[in-house]
Amino acid sequence: MYNDEPQCKDEATAKGAPREEREFTCWSGSKGIYRPAGPSIQRLPSGIWSADSDQKGLYLERMDFPSDKLLDLPGLPTKLILDEIEKFWKRRHIFRKLGFLHKRGIMMCGPGGSGKTSIIRMICTDIIGRDGIALVVSNIPNTIVALSALRQIEPERPLVTVTEDLDEYFKPEQNPKQILSMYDGENQVDDVVHIATTNFPERLEERIIQRPSRFDLILCLGTPVEAAREAYLRHILGNELPEDEFRAIVQDTKGLSLAHLKEFVVSTVCLGAERGYTLARLKSNMKKIPSLKQGGMGFHNSGEGFSVHYYESDKKAASPPD
Repeated sequence: MYNDEPQCKDEATAKGAPREEREFTCWSGSKGIYRPAGPSIQRLPSGIWSADSDQKGLYLERMDFPSDKLLDLPGLPTKLILDEIEKFWKRRHIFRKLGFLHKRGIMMCGPGGSGKTSIIRMICTDIIGRDGIALVVSNIPNTIVALSALRQIEPERPLVTVTEDLDEYFKPEQNPKQILSMYDGENQVDDVVHIATTNFPERLEERIIQRPSRFDLILCLGTPVEAAREAYLRHILGNELPEDEFRAIVQDTKGLSLAHLKEFVVSTVCLGAERGYTLARLKSNMKKIPSLKQGGMGFHNSGEGFSVHYYESDKKAASPPD
């Protein structure tokens, strides 16, 4: 699975050129095995990457976020998370002094459309601003090798991993030991923040939920507060509707997720569906908000905003209501 070929793409490939079109300029290898290689680089361009492999071995491929404009909506724990990460990067020397690996785990759980992806985009923007790397997890074995390669080539580069739908890796057909070893096991690396999301925290095993060395900060996101609904709908609608109608929609959509808000606008404004019927349909389709009640977790968000739990404290903090 690990070979002697450089574990990062050359500049041409990093910019999207097909691997088969690259120019060979040197040999790479050791122990009697050498492969033709293209121009090598000592530092991976800052950005969002995913790890994959082919017949030639591991490679990293640049990723882009969808083109939707990034919104930092009121009521989301974006600032809390970014402040946590900021503090983490500044205190590496204390981790070193105490003999700890410099790593942190943050998990967000909540229904689809509660803002988790928007927060992830903010985190990735932050890490890129630090000239760091965001590694999106799609294949655990490839990611483990990529993390090892990154730390061998660039041992102190700021690094974030992003695992969406974490519960998918705990299905019977998966091997949970692989991802557990990446977070807190034989395959863990130093100088890293692990970010994960799930819509179904109840599907996660206790060894991921109740072990703080894997996820030290867990947040339950609920549906958007009124200020968030207003900001999101204003971003979509602008001045498309009379102000009194706009304000009524903000009030009436309490309890809907961001995804449902978008569908409400598409159905009523774009397609002309009756608003009362659409609202009733969307509210009936809203799934039950996930909760984390196992053992010592001890918190549940039953409405809007978000709830937070630190393993270092038994206290919990909740966002203010509307």
